[in-house]
Amino acid sequence: MTLIAYHNDPAVKEKYLARVQAHAAADEIIHGMYWQHGRGCAVGCTVHSGDHSAYERELGIPTVLARLEDGIFEGMPTENRNNGPRNFFLPSKLAQTCRWCGRSLRCGC
Repeated sequence: MTLIAYHNDPAVKEKYLARVQAHAAADEIIHGMYWQHGRGCAVGCTVHSGDHSAYERELGIPTVLARLEDGIFEGMPTENRNNGPRNFFLPSKLAQTCRWCGRSLRCGC
């Protein structure tokens, strides 16, 4: 299955980047909880749920990358937590494709 980052729509990237930046500014990005009462982890503050597969539907980003982001975020020091989700979005490019090739994930190919 091939996915296209942000469904090749700059508005999609901007929506989710603005969302996580707003959560960071409000100090609502926390460890240990997906999404509850307007606060949550990197995944929760991105898709407002604990559903990693929502990254594919809403963002065009593979579920495996959402799980990777989750693992990295939960292991990062508390003082860095507000930058975690924002940093996940910044390097991703519009129209970048991601697909499974054998046992690996290839992006941008």
